[in-house]
Amino acid sequence: MNGQGQLLESYTRGVGLAGDIGTIVSVTHHAGSSVTPGTYYVHHNHRGDVIITRSATTTVGVYEYSAFGNLKSSIANDLCRFKFSSKELDRATGFYYYGYRFYALVWSRPMGGMDKQGPDWGEGRIEPL
Repeated sequence: MNGQGQLLESYTRGVGLAGDIGTIVSVTHHAGSSVTPGTYYVHHNHRGDVIITRSATTTVGVYEYSAFGNLKSSIANDLCRFKFSSKELDRATGFYYYGYRFYALVWSRPMGGMDKQGPDWGEGRIEPL
């Protein structure tokens, strides 16, 4: 939404891959958005990464990622903020949001959210920053 309460983007979610809940299926840009208004459909690879965006039958974006989420190549305008592993990219920080913690591409590791007393903590794990 913008400052006047006008809806700029809306998303449709579907069944995810590998236990992911709510994988992004389409993004609709409404009047007032910085992108041409319309519905754009996203396609995923085997990891759930957004690799193609389409408007009807026209491909309007193609994306390729490294193994740890760095965008290797992009052909298109930035139509969807959901990218690697179908997670939302925070453009201000460059971190992906994984529901309860952020993932930092520059370090290829999660940021916070790991409790030393919890089930995710064990021998051989990297201590969070």
